[in-house]
Amino acid sequence: MTYGTDVPLTSGPDTRKLIEIENSGDIQVAGDNAVGIYAENNVSGSAKDKVVVTNSGKISVGKLGVGILAKPELAADNGGSINISGKDIKVGEKGIGIYAENSDINFKSDTGVEIKDGGTGIFVKGNSTVNNDNKDFELKYSGANT
Repeated sequence: MTYGTDVPLTSGPDTRKLIEIENSGDIQVAGDNAVGIYAENNVSGSAKDKVVVTNSGKISVGKLGVGILAKPELAADNGGSINISGKDIKVGEKGIGIYAENSDINFKSDTGVEIKDGGTGIFVKGNSTVNNDNKDFELKYSGANT
């Protein structure tokens, strides 16, 4: 099967993606340290728009889990683009809803992340941006009452 840059370019600008992940269903991952969607750009020098994660589904991970992660293989390179719409992401204790390293997070509709004790809704590192496009983001806390 040919996909992404394995598909021969016939003419025109190169719009092929290195990674393209689309989720509109429910992802539930049991156990600790799990990742719902993982995209790692391992092609040095490629643009963020060549690695695209689009999520309109519900993601649920446990303790120390990450809902969506996009990053480069090498710290100096680009990660990708994360497009979020619709349903919420839920993480357990010390979990991260969306982790973006040298990546862009784009909100396509109102959305949210539900965290427990020590959790983080959105974590950005390096050359990352969060584009809310006038959409609402809700951080919900469902951990222990202190």
